[in-house]
Amino acid sequence: MKLYAHVVGGSVIEPLIASAYWDADDPSGNFKKGDEIPVAQRFTAAFVANLIDVTAISPQPQQGWVTADGGKSFAAPVAAPPSAEQIAATNTAMRDSLMQVANNATFGIADAYAAGLLDTSDSQTFKAWAAYKLALSKVDLTTANPSWPTQPVISVQAG
Repeated sequence: MKLYAHVVGGSVIEPLIASAYWDADDPSGNFKKGDEIPVAQRFTAAFVANLIDVTAISPQPQQGWVTADGGKSFAAPVAAPPSAEQIAATNTAMRDSLMQVANNATFGIADAYAAGLLDTSDSQTFKAWAAYKLALSKVDLTTANPSWPTQPVISVQAG
């Protein structure tokens, strides 16, 4: 059986397998059981004009694959790199999420720190999270893979 790729604008719209008579002979006598039906007899001329015989091509092209040489070879599509706006939006969302974690960790203790009411351990914890929040605010959100600061590791003591 022949295999075809329906190609429009250099992209595979769909792969097609040639059909054959399998139940019985063609009543018109043109085909016998198991004969391949020519694509020109199954589809319109306009559709057939966009078919490429890919029987001998390996690997077989799939939907969405592209060809730049008239169907002699095919390749899986390459994803477009993210735009500057997408990079900034993704990084902003990540920064905001990490900042929320830091804000939750320091919730309600900023005033106590400013007033000198925290013990040494709580003061060190607050300073570590404050330094982390400062580092988060300095991350360049326009780069594709920014270097995110490491969250403070706080040991919890059993009371």
